[in-house]
Amino acid sequence: GELAARGIPPEGPAWMVAMDPPERGRRVFAAECAGCHTVGGGAKHEAPDLAGVFSLDWVKEQIRDPDQPHRYGNTKLRKKMDTFGTRLPPERIDAIARYVHARRDPARADADPALDEGRRAFRRVGCTDCHATAPGEANDGPNLHDYGSDRWLRALLDDPGSPLFFGKHSGMPAMKGRLSDGDLAAVAVFLRTLEARPVLRDVRASR
Repeated sequence: GELAARGIPPEGPAWMVAMDPPERGRRVFAAECAGCHTVGGGAKHEAPDLAGVFSLDWVKEQIRDPDQPHRYGNTKLRKKMDTFGTRLPPERIDAIARYVHARRDPARADADPALDEGRRAFRRVGCTDCHATAPGEANDGPNLHDYGSDRWLRALLDDPGSPLFFGKHSGMPAMKGRLSDGDLAAVAVFLRTLEARPVLRDVRASR
């Protein structure tokens, strides 16, 4: 496919495969991120599990209960966001999630009539108290202007402790300067491949 079309570099085919962005990103993730982040379950939950990250199902679970042990339940962000699963019916959570998920395209998220219910509910239940949706505006929670977009993801990797993301509550190190631009770009590509994976859900009966 795409690799073959580029030809074989002097370093050989094994090097070419290793440097392909998804594979390169997987290796960098394993070395730099997998100490805290799992993908699809694991014994440790020091940071959110990233199976399905940024998918609609992932956003729904984040809104329903961000304090699940495989989300932010074992981090400094525990109890920083409301658990809407105990306050809102599933259809309201679904509407908000569809609006938030659509924010990777802000123009659509702000204008599409199909998202009106979620847009209104987002304001009505108090999400705007912590989450700004205007570009560059900081608040107590991550800015959601273009949440989940390639630009948003790269900025998060660069500096999750930015006021536009998790601020002083971030437990994740800034990757800008720690990793090369090529490695950071490859990690972003790898994370995109996780979006299609099934989301890990909390199975505690009390929820």
